Amino acid sequence: MGARRRVRDVCVRDVNELAQEIADFLFAGGAVADIYGLDSRQLEAVYAHGYNLYNQGRWAHALQVFSFLTFHAHLDRRFHIARASCLQMLRRHEEAVKAYLLAHLLDVWDPAVALHVAECLIALRRTSEARTALDSVAVLAGEDAAFAPIRARAAALSEFIGR
Repeated sequence: MGARRRVRDVCVRDVNELAQEIADFLFAGGAVADIYGLDSRQLEAVYAHGYNLYNQGRWAHALQVFSFLTFHAHLDRRFHIARASCLQMLRRHEEAVKAYLLAHLLDVWDPAVALHVAECLIALRRTSEARTALDSVAVLAGEDAAFAPIRARAAALSEFIGR
């Protein structure tokens, strides 16, 4: 009985040490793709496949591809946006909001992500929160001409939900 307990204690300690090493690696900017030896070229090929599926309207299949990418390269916001967009197209708005918020954390200055969050919140009939998201779009877009279409869409949505 004592030998089994010692083996179990060693295994638990080894697992805890491994878990700590992985956590340290991820917090230092590493990704699961690095652990498996996937390089950026391979990830781009997978992304292209998901992009093609998305453009074909095969959102459930594209979601699987983009979910794979967000797991393996969690710091690439394009993958989170693509995954969120699939969820939005599949009308899984609550999940889409969460996925967009992950993308937002990776770049808090992108008004397009805030606009997509607002769209999902409107679909969920959470108009008060949608108004807040649309206010964020206005602030983030500012007067930058590059964001004119985003500003216009946000203004139309604000009008739609009754400002």
